[in-house]
Amino acid sequence: MKRFVLGLVCGVMLAIGTAAYASDTVQAVLFPAKFVINGQVRSLDGEYTALNVDGHAYVPVRFIAEQMGATVGFLASDTNTIYINYPDYTYIKGNIKIGATKQDAIRLLGDRYKEVEIGGPVAGPDVVKAWRYDTGVRDGYRVQAVRQKIETWIDPEGLRDGLIRLQLLLLWNEEGLERYYLAYADQDGTIRYEVDDDGLKLVQDKLLAAREELELSQQIKLIYAGEQKNELYIIYKAREHLERRWTDQEADRLRRALYEEAGLNPLIPFPLKLEQFYLRPQADVAGVITKLDENEHRVLIVDETRKNGNSDQPYAMWVGLSEEAAIVEAGTTEPLAFHDLHVGQKARAWYDIGIVELSYPGQTKALKIEIER
Repeated sequence: MKRFVLGLVCGVMLAIGTAAYASDTVQAVLFPAKFVINGQVRSLDGEYTALNVDGHAYVPVRFIAEQMGATVGFLASDTNTIYINYPDYTYIKGNIKIGATKQDAIRLLGDRYKEVEIGGPVAGPDVVKAWRYDTGVRDGYRVQAVRQKIETWIDPEGLRDGLIRLQLLLLWNEEGLERYYLAYADQDGTIRYEVDDDGLKLVQDKLLAAREELELSQQIKLIYAGEQKNELYIIYKAREHLERRWTDQEADRLRRALYEEAGLNPLIPFPLKLEQFYLRPQADVAGVITKLDENEHRVLIVDETRKNGNSDQPYAMWVGLSEEAAIVEAGTTEPLAFHDLHVGQKARAWYDIGIVELSYPGQTKALKIEIER
């Protein structure tokens, strides 16, 4: 593909023309050629002209390159150098580095960027200015440069429909490139949204370093924090009222606290996924207590109405108590102690998040055990 582009740039031996320009050294003839690129007819618009010079066809490099999904950048400061690249996902992840200059971006990505502003009033200090590149654009499609909210700097429909291969947002500070964000569509139409690799690891490290302070101030327990599918994925549970799912306002309060602790600008999008672990209405096991282990503070609950996998054995689980576990009587909120549990009692248990050992009987820990007397 690159050789094809360069071949057209250097010239093709064609000789059709309608008008001529003469000077002491060069005679150029307008060349009304038809372009068929990857099986599609493409016409020059008013911005471009094809010429015939001494029997060689000269065509606009930007037009040809962009029609084939490449980008073009021109820097007069680099001795009038033209840069042609094909910025797909792998190219961007491998070449765009934090701290790069704007000239570096033009060399690597071309000069067809849009200047966009994210959030804030028209002239307020909380406006974040950025460059957005729309690469692999088809049929002359362009996203307009507009003031945007955090959630709308990409065009999901354009990505899903294949009108844009990917969109890239570059955020600048006085020292250079501060952060970049990448959006593209999977084959099933799911929009993927990624941050530079350094950004994920940096934020994760900052949050884990402040874990104790965050858990105390936000009244939560962090269960997991790690990278999954180019997102920082955090699972947490509340320290109280484990049966209640947080409201959107409560979850947003936690998100703001995490942003502040990590030093993130709330106006700049960051792929942070929060998931609350809470107790659902239906228990994980409901049956009868058949054994007690006072040394380990656990009970064996057997559910005769449920089979253990594909076997004929009833479902059975040794259930211990997690750190925040509560034992209650059905229909009340009064706490009970382990010595209030007895063989023969009907019991329901809600498992804590973590590992369930698949021995028989299984073994796990519970956040809540409810008994009927």
